[in-house]
Amino acid sequence: MSIRRLVPLLITTAMLLVGCVGPTPAPTATSVPTATNLPTSAPAVTATTPATSTQAAIATAAVQDLVPKEQIDAQTEARLRLADYAVDGPNVDLIINGAIAVNGGHAQVNMPAGYVDGYLYLMPGTYSLAVVPTGQGLALALAGPLDVTVAAGHRYTLAMMGQTTDPSLKAVLIDETAAMLKAGIVPTDSVRIWVNNLAGGTSIDMQGGGSSADTQVAYGGYAAVAYPAGSFPFKVKLAGPDAAYPVYDQNFNAPGTTDMIGFVGTWGKNSDWLDGQPTSELGILDYLQGFSGKNITTDGPESFDILLAAIKTAGLTDMLTTGGPYLFLPPTDEAFKNLPDQQRQAILADPKVLADLIRNHLVAAYVPRGSLAKTPGGPFDRTFTNLLGAPIAIGADYTINGASIALGSVFLSNGTQINPVNQVLLPPSAAALAPATPTTTVSDTTPITVTGQLFFGSDRSGNDEIYQMNADGSELVNLTNNPGMDWGPTLSPDGKKIVFISDRDGNSEVYVMKADGSGQTRLTNNP
Repeated sequence: MSIRRLVPLLITTAMLLVGCVGPTPAPTATSVPTATNLPTSAPAVTATTPATSTQAAIATAAVQDLVPKEQIDAQTEARLRLADYAVDGPNVDLIINGAIAVNGGHAQVNMPAGYVDGYLYLMPGTYSLAVVPTGQGLALALAGPLDVTVAAGHRYTLAMMGQTTDPSLKAVLIDETAAMLKAGIVPTDSVRIWVNNLAGGTSIDMQGGGSSADTQVAYGGYAAVAYPAGSFPFKVKLAGPDAAYPVYDQNFNAPGTTDMIGFVGTWGKNSDWLDGQPTSELGILDYLQGFSGKNITTDGPESFDILLAAIKTAGLTDMLTTGGPYLFLPPTDEAFKNLPDQQRQAILADPKVLADLIRNHLVAAYVPRGSLAKTPGGPFDRTFTNLLGAPIAIGADYTINGASIALGSVFLSNGTQINPVNQVLLPPSAAALAPATPTTTVSDTTPITVTGQLFFGSDRSGNDEIYQMNADGSELVNLTNNPGMDWGPTLSPDGKKIVFISDRDGNSEVYVMKADGSGQTRLTNNP
């Protein structure tokens, strides 16, 4: 879950309140949406027959996804997720057609308040949906059972809106695709869908983001807006009793990506913002290409031009165009540039090694949001095998093989999860191409080798320390060892030094050390 301090705004576009919209015919599998054949009204959401005793006694999850991962097709299927914007409510389970929903083999249960789930793929048609307190039956549902009709090619969010402390709690079905098409948005745009569930004001006013648009969203509503790709600040203003500007700290627009931002809680008490999974309708290569020349540097990847050239040289273009779904950890240009020059040049000139390198960052798996944890919203703890047969361990805070190198996920329409990394995971074949450089000496005798190493922080010893290990997880070395906490290691471009944070002297300060852990020196001295 990503929940941040803030407040927002929403423009009303086709929004459905439970039981307030008349039914529409169920779509067929061939009704792929276009600007001309979109339904004129939102999909139907109506109350169903009260739960029977059998329906209410839900105890086990379905054994598989409604659409197996081998049959995922975003053009002929719909996608639907749950966004629980009632942040003061209980943990919940999502029920579809009388059974606990399953996504990527993981039951959609025990989801915390203030959590946005991953998309489930559904065949077009009408489904009975309910949101229930965890472990409870339909008789105690917070929303539903509701009949919801979904169309091929559309993305939907079933949003729990209102506050659990008053009678306003209701389910709102947001047809994201219809809202975006109505706004003239195309797949290459950078999009925000603003959702306003912040009590205490009449609306939220969203400005900036590199756009001249001034978007106002009423309480209980939403709006889809396109922004230019790049690094741009946003301003959020609450219209109502208190017109102060809160802080919105997502100040970059990723190309070809849609972010749904919900402003939640009660202004002045527990006001926050939370984001769902960033989503793109582009393919893998088109998505990565979209970052070229955009100068996105704030909390996001800069570009993938070196990787894209490497994919072409390695002859893997077709695999990444037609294959999937994958868990893909694409290294940024900066990650490649941090390799020693001699080694990087040797790797980029060898198609076989490049193919190994790319496969070292690829897992053939459907990994939707929530499936990296034992229960959605929990800490990550899952290990995969990449296309080279090596382990990829995903840990808490999205560490990869113990290193904090991940930059944030986006989910493509074919079920692929892309999570860029700022360090290249070198395959064994890369080590034979060039000497391990750069090297220096400790006490004039001991060589330091940093090529292919991972440097990361961990509390595995009961205290936060900095460690080093090989890219395959072997030869773990504790570089710091003191009663204070050491964290946030960053390797210098030449690979000779590590900058990190430590409170060993009673205050958080910046330190530097050699790559083998020697010569630890404090750089700052703050009061």
